[in-house]
Amino acid sequence: MTSVDPDPKRPSSDPRRLLVVDDDEETALLLTIGLRKGGFAVEVAVNGLDALRKLTQTTYDAVLLDLMIPGLDGLALLRQLRVERRSALPVVVCSSFIDQGHRDEAMAAGASAYVIKPVRFAVLLETLEKLGVTPASSR
Repeated sequence: MTSVDPDPKRPSSDPRRLLVVDDDEETALLLTIGLRKGGFAVEVAVNGLDALRKLTQTTYDAVLLDLMIPGLDGLALLRQLRVERRSALPVVVCSSFIDQGHRDEAMAAGASAYVIKPVRFAVLLETLEKLGVTPASSR
């Protein structure tokens, strides 16, 4: 599978940029540490409005999105991203909701994938790879 590169001017040696959207500091920190060890550059947004602001200022290769975030919840943020024609941007929902209803709702709103918390990094990295988002060293 070829990887998605929304910024073709960026050197291929630069790490892929991920935006983690999660208001839980511990979860965001664990995701950030694990993803950086996996070769990604990571930024964190603590709520939906913060995520929208960062998404307008920086080009990201993927978003990891919690559903229960303050301000603008994860589903509303996801729908807004898709309305703004950012359909190519992979969005992986990372949620503690394990029921099929939440998964179906997220996928219907435009999620690219759904991963259950607590996140297992092997599963997350495999999910990102399936979406064509790999670290710089893998491109």
